[in-house]
Order: sequence, then structure tokens, then C-alpha cells
Amino acid sequence: MSDETEAPIAPTPDAGGVGVFHNYRLDQRLGHEELALVYLATHMALDRRVQIRILRRSDWVSVSRFQLAGRLAARLSHPHLVPVIDAGHDPQVGDFMVMPDLGARPLDQLLASGPLEPLAAVRIAAQIGAALDYLHTQGIIHRDVQPCHIAVNDQGTAYLGNLSLAVAPDGPDLSELIDADVLTPYAAPEQTLQSGHATPALDIYALGVVLHEMLFGTLPAPDLASRPFASELPDLIEIEQVMRRMLAHAPLQRYGSAASVTAALRHCLRQLLDAEQPEMNEERWDATAEWLENPLETVMESLLDGDLLRRSRARADMIHRTGAIRRLLDRWSRQGLWRRRQLGQLIQPEHVVSYNAYRYRLEVSYDRREPPFSRLRPIGDSVADDTGAPLPDRWSVLVPDTEPFAAVVPTPWPIPGSRRVVSCATCDGAITLTCAACDGSGVGRPRRSGATGSCTPCGGSGQLTCTACEGHGSQIEEVVFLWSRRAVRHQAADETPGPPQHSMHAQDVVMFAGPIELRDPRWLQIAPLRGLVEQAMRAAEADERPLAAHLEVRGVPVTEVNYVRNQHRGTMWLVGFDNRVVGDRWVYDWERAALYGAVLALVVVLVALVLVWRGV
Repeated sequence: MSDETEAPIAPTPDAGGVGVFHNYRLDQRLGHEELALVYLATHMALDRRVQIRILRRSDWVSVSRFQLAGRLAARLSHPHLVPVIDAGHDPQVGDFMVMPDLGARPLDQLLASGPLEPLAAVRIAAQIGAALDYLHTQGIIHRDVQPCHIAVNDQGTAYLGNLSLAVAPDGPDLSELIDADVLTPYAAPEQTLQSGHATPALDIYALGVVLHEMLFGTLPAPDLASRPFASELPDLIEIEQVMRRMLAHAPLQRYGSAASVTAALRHCLRQLLDAEQPEMNEERWDATAEWLENPLETVMESLLDGDLLRRSRARADMIHRTGAIRRLLDRWSRQGLWRRRQLGQLIQPEHVVSYNAYRYRLEVSYDRREPPFSRLRPIGDSVADDTGAPLPDRWSVLVPDTEPFAAVVPTPWPIPGSRRVVSCATCDGAITLTCAACDGSGVGRPRRSGATGSCTPCGGSGQLTCTACEGHGSQIEEVVFLWSRRAVRHQAADETPGPPQHSMHAQDVVMFAGPIELRDPRWLQIAPLRGLVEQAMRAAEADERPLAAHLEVRGVPVTEVNYVRNQHRGTMWLVGFDNRVVGDRWVYDWERAALYGAVLALVVVLVALVLVWRGV
């Protein structure tokens, strides 16, 4: 392998940051990795925060690895993989790649403060396991899973990055790399770069080492298998069992796939979540009762209103207790004249399931910039700024700040550096034009008396000031584009069989409301939100780009009761925190209503007869 040399970094100086190249302003250097310098940057046209990695080595192996990482990440799409949104080569800085700023910190920085809580550790490991399973289905083995290549945001969402050592079907030959130079303590015992053969077992082992460090703050000991379990709680012992199998010395003794690892970790995660929810004591529940966790709550629990989630689970815990459904329905029966009496005693619940149903409203602002065109206008107070340099792309031109999601009518907007002074095309620089009314004679049309006078439009001068240049003889020629903005609302809801939508909408409450980044991989993990985001992206017309997005999530607790009544099966729902009953028509006593109606009709007839008898 050739000697590794660092490429010079010389971005154009700029007062607003470290440097500028392409459409990016480098704002802050975050640090460096094995191959790259890492910058926090801003896309100047979209005012969007990004991270840019600039290759700091010039040897061909490093260049090949850097380009491999960019190509793979750009074509892959998974909620827990760091995406690449731009890459290329710049004469000033060399090879670079651009990722969205996920607002996340490297896992090794988090571990510098000590081990993580078991719940956080298992959640991160399960998410990275899902990302590895996706890579393996694409024929890609990561080969370099370690904490510095995992980022975690404040909501606990984890992202796996750096595919520069990956084995891929069309990847470069990296066999010239020396194991001692690149292999880390997270590598499996059998891993070697001299062999082109790689299996998922390599990544499973590395993830096991990361999990051990997250749980205990240290790397696993070589004789881990012979040591007693470090945990005493049953839930943590099960996690250790999963981890030890991942760390088996022999590859065939590990899990057969990353999917199996992920399933085992998610099972442990569910047990930890249940242990942290004391408001739900399933030992007191009826045997027919069940709680379903909405996928949204697994992915976005830290963003949702925690108090409302606790109230929802406490509500389900109350309803699921033995006999609670019957008592609730009996109480509901007594609260309305037309409700069937003793409703709870007339049915036999077969299955009771509670969950939270959500609907989503996404408002997106679209920025529209039509293709540039040239225009002429009066020179006014303008000065030329044409330097002969290439004009910037219209999407990099700064436009005025507006209120979020406010509409902007189509407005011509100039491109900086395009303005130049030209001779007026209308008067050819003469400043004035011959008056068309008098054909330059200055004499007006004869009056009825036969007398003539000065031409009114030109005041007898025979000349008019050129309106195209406003008498300057010159005009400004500039390149402009039509700029406008519009806001569109997109809506979706969970696709779950349940009560009529209007009954849920009347009871739902706001669980989350705030700005979001459409390209944030978290939203792609939830089917309705993924469809909503894809719909929003498709709604962008030609010459449009999404500028900002605001998401509102509304939720309502629902309990579905499947029951048997007189050998007939039916379904009713308890909706909202006040448990509004929604169901078949028979829950209302129509016989009583008919009887009351008949009595009322009879009273009306009797009153009419009395009035007739009295001669009224």
C-alpha cells in the first residue's frame, strides 16, 4: 500500500464560516475520522444544516474506500443508516460527501461518560441490528461496526455510518490493507482483510462487543463465556444471554442472521419497556384483554406527550381488569334514557384489545424558482455588477425571509452578478422618441374653429421622453427568475379497523406538533408517515423544492370489544378518555323508544279529542 498523505484543505475564505465551496458554507469543524475531516455546514440556498466529510488522504486505497462509502450510502435507504445526499470532487477541497445533520452524537462520545441505561443500550443495538440485516440482504457486510461509526440523537434513534471497509458485490479490492492498521477490538476473531470472504457473523460479533460496552462500559473479556452473569435481574440476564451468543468465538455458534439478533433484542426491549410501565399490571387483567403498542410509540415515544401516553396506558389497565368492561357498560346504560339497560350483563366479551389510534397532518412549504430569463428595465439607481464570472445557480440565490408557510406570489428575482448596463433598445440611446401624436412637428390637430396649437402630449417639442429607459438612454439588463412559495396540507391516519373516523376525531388530542425534516429517516419507519412524506415529496411540481415542514400528530385511546350476544358475534368500541361507546344499533333500546313514542302519540290524540269535545 502506498504511503498515506493528507490532502490540502483550502476552502474559499468567507466571513460567515470556515470556508465556502459549491453551495455549502463550512461553519464549524466537528473533528476528524480515519479518512475524513468532519464539518458542520449550511446549504446556502436552502438554509439547511448538513455535515460534510472531506477526504484528508490522497493514496488510492483511501480514495477508493471513501468513494465506496459514498456510493453505497447513496443507493441504500434505511431508517438507521446515515444517508448521503451529495458527493463529488472539488478542486479546492478534493473528494467530499454530504450527509444531513441528524442532530446526533457519536456513540463513543456518549460512552465516555460511562455505560448506558439497559433500555437505551438494547434499543440502540436493536436499531443497528435492523440496519445490518438490511445491509446483509443487499449482499453488503459492514466489517467495521464500532461506537465511533454509530450516532445517536436525543430521542434515542441510532444511525450506522461509514461503509468504507464494507464488502459489496461491486466493491473495490481492499486486500492490500494491513489488518493491524485498520482492525479494531470490535472485530471478530476470524476477521481478516486479506480474505475477500466475509459473512454476517462478522457484523453480529462486532455488534455484540458494542452492546457489551454500552451495558458495562468495557470491552468483553476473552473468557466471557466461562464467567458468571454480571446481572442479577431476570430481564438483564436474558440480555446477557443474547449478547454472549453474539460474542461466541466460533462463527457457527452465533446467531444465524442479523434478523435473528434484532428479533431477540426487540424481545428484550419489550420486557424492559413493560417493566418501566408500572401503570399497566397485567396480572389483574381479564384473560381476554390485550394491549397493542402502536409502532409510532416505539419510534417516537420521546417526542410524544408523555403524560397523555401514561393516561392512555392507565386507562387500558383499568378497562382490562376482570369485570371492568361489564361495569363500565352498565354505568353507561344508566346515563341515557334510550340506552339498553344492563348492557354489560347482556354480552360475553371474547376479546378486549386497547391501543392508541393516530392521525397525521403534514403542512409543507414549497419554494418555486422557475428557469432564469433576461429582462430589461430602467436603470434607476442600479449599478452594474457583472464581473464576467459564471452566474450562481438560482437555488443558491438568497431570497427574503417570510413567515413560515406564508404564500408568496410569483415575483421576479435577480441573480447576483448578472446586472449590466446596455443601450436602450427602444430609443437606441437617444433618450427621446418622436411624438407619435404630432409626428415630431409639435403642432396639434386643428380645432373646430380651424385654429391650431401646440401638441398636447409633447408640449409642442415634437419629442417624448423614452419611457423604457426613463430618459437615461441606457437600461439595466439582468437575469431573473420567478420566485414564489405555496403551502400544502397532507393528511393520513393509521390504517386500523375501528370505529367510524368521526367518532375518533371528536375525541383525539394533540400528541406532537412541531417542525420536522422530511428527509429524517425516523418518519420512514411508520407506514402512514412514510406515505405522507412520500406524498409531500411527490407534490413538489417542476422547479419546486420542499422548504419547510410542520407535523401534527393527534391520538385517541381506543378499546375494541369483540363479544357474543345470543349466539351472535359483534364489536363495539370505547373511544377516548371518557370511554364513549360506539357500536351496533342494538346498544340503544329501540323497543322502549317505540313504546315512549306510542304513548306520546296516544297522549296527543287524547288531548286532541278532549279539545274537540269541548268545542275548542
